[in-house]
Amino acid sequence: MVNILGLSFYYHDSSAALVQDGRLVAAAEEERFIEHVAAVLGVLAVAVSCSEPAPADDPATVARWQGQLRYCRQQKQNDKTRRVLEKAFNPAWADRYIEELLFDDPPVPGLPD
Repeated sequence: MVNILGLSFYYHDSSAALVQDGRLVAAAEEERFIEHVAAVLGVLAVAVSCSEPAPADDPATVARWQGQLRYCRQQKQNDKTRRVLEKAFNPAWADRYIEELLFDDPPVPGLPD
C-alpha cells in the first residue's frame, strides 16, 4: 500500500489530502477546522456565561488547581523543551520564557491575579 500525504501551507488557505494507492481517501481545508473550533468555542462560551463559578474552596476547584500546578512544575523540569529553547535563543531567555509565560504557575483560587 502506498500512502501519499499532500500538504499546502504557504498560501492563504492551508489544506491536506491523503491518497492511498492512487485514491483520495481524505482531504481537509483550514477553513473547515477554523469553523469547527469556532463552533466548539461558541458552545463553551454559552455554557460559561450561563453557569455560576464554583467557590474557591470547592474540592473540585482545588483539585483542578493542584493538577495544573503539578503539570506546570513538571514541564518546567522538562529538559528537552529547555534544551530546544536554549539552543534557539539563549539560556536566560529560555528560563524566563518557561517560568513566566509558557508554564507560569496558575493563580491560587480565590486570590486576585
